[in-house]
Amino acid sequence: MHARYFYADIAWTCLNSMFPRKYNSVTCSCVGDGCNVGCNTIGDVGATALADALLVNTTLTAVAVNNNAIGDIGAQALAQVIQKNNTITDFNILDNPFGSHGGKVIADALKTNTTIRTLVGRSPPSTQ
Repeated sequence: MHARYFYADIAWTCLNSMFPRKYNSVTCSCVGDGCNVGCNTIGDVGATALADALLVNTTLTAVAVNNNAIGDIGAQALAQVIQKNNTITDFNILDNPFGSHGGKVIADALKTNTTIRTLVGRSPPSTQ
């Protein structure tokens, strides 16, 4: 069985309705059962709003929020999605600057998630 990925190239439109004042050029394109909002610098505010939408999602199975300047607050919102959403199977959170608290809440959420097959991320650099 081959994994299915339906990531679309980004078009500058989707999240504008959520953040018309602050994000007048956010890229979000959802095609099939995947959504890629990577490389938009949506930060914690955007991640939290996106998480609110993903909490009620029953269609998307692949979500990419890589390179979005998401910190601990946004990571906490995404952790709620990981914990409560049973549709998403592939999640890309690579290259976001959340700290150890954000990493911990995501790790804790993964302990109870039974649907995520792939989580793309990166460990923080060693402090030694």
